[in-house]
Amino acid sequence: DKLFTGAYLFHRFLLISFTLSYGLSNSSKAINMNKPEFADHFIMALYNKIPRRPDLVREVSRILRIEQEPASRRLNGSVKFSVNEMGKLSRELGISLDNLMHSENGRIESQAVLETLWRYESIDSLAELIEGHLDIAEGIYPASAEYGCVLDSISLSMAVHHQNIFKLLLFKWGHLFVDSDEFGDYASWNIPRRFTDIRKRLQYLQEKGKGVICVCDDMFVHSIIREVNYLYSVNAIDTGSKNEIKAELHALLAELESDVRNSNGELFQDQGIALYLSSQPIGASCWYLLSDRGHAAFFYSNFAMIKISQNPEYCHAIKRWVLSLKRISTLISGSGYRERRRFFMEQHELVDRTL
Repeated sequence: DKLFTGAYLFHRFLLISFTLSYGLSNSSKAINMNKPEFADHFIMALYNKIPRRPDLVREVSRILRIEQEPASRRLNGSVKFSVNEMGKLSRELGISLDNLMHSENGRIESQAVLETLWRYESIDSLAELIEGHLDIAEGIYPASAEYGCVLDSISLSMAVHHQNIFKLLLFKWGHLFVDSDEFGDYASWNIPRRFTDIRKRLQYLQEKGKGVICVCDDMFVHSIIREVNYLYSVNAIDTGSKNEIKAELHALLAELESDVRNSNGELFQDQGIALYLSSQPIGASCWYLLSDRGHAAFFYSNFAMIKISQNPEYCHAIKRWVLSLKRISTLISGSGYRERRRFFMEQHELVDRTL
């Protein structure tokens, strides 16, 4: 199985140079709601959220609590949406009216909504988050989907074939954010059954992924090493478990190096997969997913998580940022043997030196 494919879907991600926009604009930015151009923009934004007209008519009817026929007339433009109706729809569907106003002037301010990591009060809350992302991704991901990501560390979906690393990432989340006695001892804690199905769904997306661009931080394993050492220092991980995780990190890196240039001598890029190594620390992660079925993008860093967005302009802005990182990165899936070997040797040495 290829590690760097469409499965990099639930990782930790970064927001750079994007303006946070929260729903309605402030009073100093008065919007002329009667302006036809704005109404057109608003209807287009509704279709971007829900492309199929019958589904959109039903959603507008439900949110506004009106019959489907009046909802259809509003979408046809024969009846204008009121200010109150626009407000209700924008809140429910995550549409920024501020963005739409700026789009008339040729300028888009990308919408982002910060999530609070501490609101996840149990490991089931994390499962619900991941399952929600999987539902969105599986609905978008045909064979022709375009996918890109930035990774500052080993992600949950990369670890699906490595029991201890997969367990560690879940346990670490619970230890930091759930903060209950359940996450006091790694050795005695077991992965909930619910995550067995999540692993299968992640593996399926791995096999399905095409057209992938992935940019990795040059200190790829540093973050997970830091987390292991922290948990070891507070006696949440014992020496035996630490050594098991260390062995699996070496195995994961060896698999990845083998996959970058597989046994048939075919490069990742021959399959539409490009793996880049950043020359600068990135410190967070992101992904975007685009197809004719829809759009989605997600960001995560240690202390900030941007709620998944399906806004097309936002997702394309994320894509442009991911592609811009190629300028400071080396294509190790298409580079010479020495560059690739040096990178992976450095990762192995880092594991041995610091764990």
